[in-house]
Amino acid sequence: MAGPDHRSLAWTVLDSVRTRDRLATAALRHATERQNPPPEVVSAAHRLIMGTIRERGYLDSVLARLVERQLPRKDKRLMDLLRLALYEMLFMDSIPSYATGSRYVELARRSKGARVAGFVNALLRKAANLDPTAELDARANLPAPARLSLPEWLLDAAQTVFGESTEDELAGLARAADIALRTAGALPRSDLLEELKREGLSPQPMPENDRGLLLPPGESPYQTMAFARNRFRPQDRASQFVTDLVIAAGRGDLLDGCSGNGTKAIACAESPRFTSVTAADISPHKLSEISARTTLPLRTLTLDLTAPDLPPNSFDTVLLDAPCTGLGTLRRHPELKWRRKPADSYANGKLQGALLAGVAPLVKPGGLLIYAVCSFLNAEGPAVIDNFLATHPHFTLEPPAQHLTGTAKELTGRLAAANNTLPMHKPGMLLTLPSVMDGDLFFVALLRRAG
Repeated sequence: MAGPDHRSLAWTVLDSVRTRDRLATAALRHATERQNPPPEVVSAAHRLIMGTIRERGYLDSVLARLVERQLPRKDKRLMDLLRLALYEMLFMDSIPSYATGSRYVELARRSKGARVAGFVNALLRKAANLDPTAELDARANLPAPARLSLPEWLLDAAQTVFGESTEDELAGLARAADIALRTAGALPRSDLLEELKREGLSPQPMPENDRGLLLPPGESPYQTMAFARNRFRPQDRASQFVTDLVIAAGRGDLLDGCSGNGTKAIACAESPRFTSVTAADISPHKLSEISARTTLPLRTLTLDLTAPDLPPNSFDTVLLDAPCTGLGTLRRHPELKWRRKPADSYANGKLQGALLAGVAPLVKPGGLLIYAVCSFLNAEGPAVIDNFLATHPHFTLEPPAQHLTGTAKELTGRLAAANNTLPMHKPGMLLTLPSVMDGDLFFVALLRRAG
């Protein structure tokens, strides 16, 4: 029996993203493991899925113009089908639009019956007559939420943070993400680069460190021998920047709070800067993954860091990569912009403040507390730090660039200069802006405890 084509696979994945609250990448991996489609089907499905989610707001504005009455928004599975079809017609250009439409009509007939298939057929006939070039040219005249394909509340929040550079930064978050890797252990980057080239990939060195590599979005390294041999770990460029900042600024005994599966903790444990590394998280399941990823002597603790049962002044360096909305990762997880709500950032802000207050006593006098979130929202970044400093006067902000050298220092200087133009910028706080560094958008603050 024939396996799924990229359209049916993409429709299955979007249903899983919506009904099971999964990330699209995880849902695609799960569906691929169950159905075992050919690699070219997976690649086409990945492009179709991510593009459709990324452009959902824009696609809905075009579909609303084509329908005679109103879109069937209550039938969310049908809306997924219509968006997939329109995205393929406007952006993928693989086969003629009328042929694309007929494939989706058949999917609708098999799943929804003849009546719904008739509606889909009528709508997609109109879509097939659209001129993709003219449609994309006309996009510039649409209202901002449709043009930028964002919920209105998120656009408003972005404008508060970015001001006049809002559309530039949002455009950076809308680009497909490069695949970023970090060499494991003492492996020289040049060795990994050559290994991946021999397997047909085209890696490029990450300029600001000597451990990172970048691959184009369509080149997956996860079927290579290098991956099977644990020669690298996936880690976004901005996340590597935060890791390198921790290594450069920190020292002594390190606590990685909210460590998850330990990507940053493992990288820090590989550095001679730290005499010990402790990874703490409230989830024992996440911590259990660390031992499978490294043989380094890295201690793990299951802790609620809002009230940690640890002695005061236990660590020279504390990293708190706190739970957040994740809206700085929209390049890799565009579904989050449709999943998050305004109230989420305020609830997170309260938790982040409680976590900072919980770990602050663990920092030794003269030690460093590093706060990071993969979000650009004020409620999860500057507002949290302002509230913390107001109640913890023995901590002060410290500029990140003073700890770095070479290309990393130069990059940080460019980031700081761009941050200086933002409405809510304050010295010592840093956003890893996509317009400067093509990676996720992290908010970072270094907080030095008085000695």
